[in-house]
Amino acid sequence: VDTVAATITSRTMIYTGLAIFFFVVYHLAHFTFFLTHPEYAGLHDAAGRHDVYSMVILGFQQPLISIGYILGMLFLSFHLAHAIFSVFQTLGFNRPSVQPKLRALARIVTVIVVAGYISMPLAVLTGIITLPPGVHL
Repeated sequence: VDTVAATITSRTMIYTGLAIFFFVVYHLAHFTFFLTHPEYAGLHDAAGRHDVYSMVILGFQQPLISIGYILGMLFLSFHLAHAIFSVFQTLGFNRPSVQPKLRALARIVTVIVVAGYISMPLAVLTGIITLPPGVHL
């Protein structure tokens, strides 16, 4: 198969898609269904609501979990860069004269989204974001 015009993001869609699928399964098991950390289900704030903030901080304080989330977001970046560019092609806006601008736009949006998602585990790992006083498992 000739892939001269294909970008690395388009050639890796199957792999990044599978990686994102497994990341989402883990994410749901971790933060939604409490399968990996059942103790998170017992976290409650002062109003008696489930304490999502503390749950996220406790999760991201574990380096392997943060690294896993960061890797998941890097896979997302490949997938997202291709998807954003492809939506313009699907809608018929992908003329040769605007292709470089559309690729740049796709990259910029991807960097912004992925940097936002990666900022949370990094902020917790570096101690910028910490648990509220008195929260413990």
